[in-house]
Amino acid sequence: MNWMNKIIAYCLLFVITGIVIYRTHGRISQKRYWIIETMMIVGCILVWAFAIVMLLVFHNRLFYILASIASPFYFYKHAQLQFLRYHDLNYSGWYCLLNLIPFVGLYFWIIRIIKPRTDLINEFDEPLDYLKFMKKTKLYP
Repeated sequence: MNWMNKIIAYCLLFVITGIVIYRTHGRISQKRYWIIETMMIVGCILVWAFAIVMLLVFHNRLFYILASIASPFYFYKHAQLQFLRYHDLNYSGWYCLLNLIPFVGLYFWIIRIIKPRTDLINEFDEPLDYLKFMKKTKLYP
């Protein structure tokens, strides 16, 4: 496996990590949020750096076009990740729109970093069917 294939594989690994987030309801813990967020940012930077190197050095536009197509997908996944983190803090996902306002967005970014998880159960948790769970684990006759 040559160096180009290794770089492509690592870029795809970091970008595909963002695909793990596939929904906008529920919650995500602070630790898991930062692990996935870091991997998504590193993946995006690697993809764009590789695309620019391929464009400037080898005059190959394919990776630049692919990176341009993948960028909106990355921002969509980033928004989904923020929704889950705001739900963990017992805020609505609509608070992501406040990120567009310069200093207010900075304030909520700091809140996402510092503020720990709220109560054990909040309004954004998925409802559990306890009877079905008990039957599945054979705790209920």
